[in-house]
Amino acid sequence: MRTWLGARKATAAGAPLIALLLFAGVALGAEIRLQPSQRGTESDCGSGTVTWHFILNNLDPGTAPLTLNAEFAEDGVLTDVGTPVGQGRTQHFFIDTTGDDTLLDAWVEVGDQSGTPRLVLSHIACGPPAPPSVEVDKTGDELSKIGDQVTYNFTITNTGGWPLTLVSITDDKVGNLLAAATAAGCDELAVGSSCMFSVNFTIPAGAADPFVNTVTVEYDHAAPSPTANVTDTDSHSTNLFQPAVEVIKDGPAEAHVGDTITYTFTINNLSSSDSPNLILDSITDTVLGNLAAAAPAACDELASGASCTFTVNYTIPMGAPNPLVNVVTVHYHPQGFPNDITDTDDHSVIVRGAEGCTPGYWKVAQHLDSWVATGYSPNQTLESVFNVPDSYGLDNFTLRQALSFKGGSTLSGAAQILLRAGVAALLNAAHPDVDYALSTAEVITQVNAALASGSRSTILALAADLDAANNSDCPLN
Repeated sequence: MRTWLGARKATAAGAPLIALLLFAGVALGAEIRLQPSQRGTESDCGSGTVTWHFILNNLDPGTAPLTLNAEFAEDGVLTDVGTPVGQGRTQHFFIDTTGDDTLLDAWVEVGDQSGTPRLVLSHIACGPPAPPSVEVDKTGDELSKIGDQVTYNFTITNTGGWPLTLVSITDDKVGNLLAAATAAGCDELAVGSSCMFSVNFTIPAGAADPFVNTVTVEYDHAAPSPTANVTDTDSHSTNLFQPAVEVIKDGPAEAHVGDTITYTFTINNLSSSDSPNLILDSITDTVLGNLAAAAPAACDELASGASCTFTVNYTIPMGAPNPLVNVVTVHYHPQGFPNDITDTDDHSVIVRGAEGCTPGYWKVAQHLDSWVATGYSPNQTLESVFNVPDSYGLDNFTLRQALSFKGGSTLSGAAQILLRAGVAALLNAAHPDVDYALSTAEVITQVNAALASGSRSTILALAADLDAANNSDCPLN
């Protein structure tokens, strides 16, 4: 049983504990004594041996031992010579009495020691004090991954019968923890007391799975036996999971401008079996755009080994590049972790009808020889090919002249823009060496319909489509 100043609590045997602090400021050469209000401390130990443990600290460095005098009601005045610890700044005294006894007074002659010493009745042990011992407990994250930060929590408890002074604390992975432990009050531990602190650590590349590390503490003490410092160790294991995702994109090998093709997407969770589920953050495609709405609910959360599949249709527009290449990118994160787990896949479609030459190509003199294979003549009038409403005043312009139309803000100006693109489209469609998106009949039909609509927006919309097709790869010359 131990008695501590300021509090009474039961030991394992149910006896009370009392602690007492004895201190006084002294002048050089004076004595440190109990103040009147501190006299009369009882051991409350019943029969048997009682060990009274005193500590004198706050002394200037020195090596001379000091003598404690303690007066008891039953045993009279007893003395003990303190052993200097820590370059003389701390002295420990131990006095044994028998049975229940009362401490009437205690004093130390400080001699030539300067400063303001304090005399502390550290504790009262009913019987011999328990041997010094310490226990360290280490906890932390159970699950993590390489590159992530984990938090380790350390609790150190004085489980013996003697006050402890920290010597060292190290972790075989984290390193020296002395500064963190000292800041948390672990440098001095009274009997039965504990301290706690936490340290963050990033799991390094190449770490073994599981990631195991061990902390070791070492404390000094004043017990006469054993003389060696007390130590303890504790280990913690963090399971390292390996998250991974795979996206596979498939589609036709080739298609024609205007065709509707189907892309198929499959997402596989390739994470290790101990990984948390992957949570979807985004799915995007460089051609199709945001695919989050197209993906089914099964893609929102994937367990290890799970997969989901969905399809998206796409119509190849005029002017599409050849080949048409697009890339899908998925972003996931492990549930409960912020990490970005991503993958990409691309797909290439050979686009037929993706060739075309611009109005600028067809109108220049050095390319007039390319007209021969089309069956059309530069001097043919627009009206000889297209049904141009008289209101536009463009009937008698030649096909070659139309290639230089400037356009304008009026309805007739819009017709000029369309006919400039339309003549180039006609020649592209008619030339046997140009794989154009439209046939000559389709070009003529669409141009005639747009001109007949009398709608500037309709006319300009078709002009834009034809212009895109005309600006594809030109295989001539």
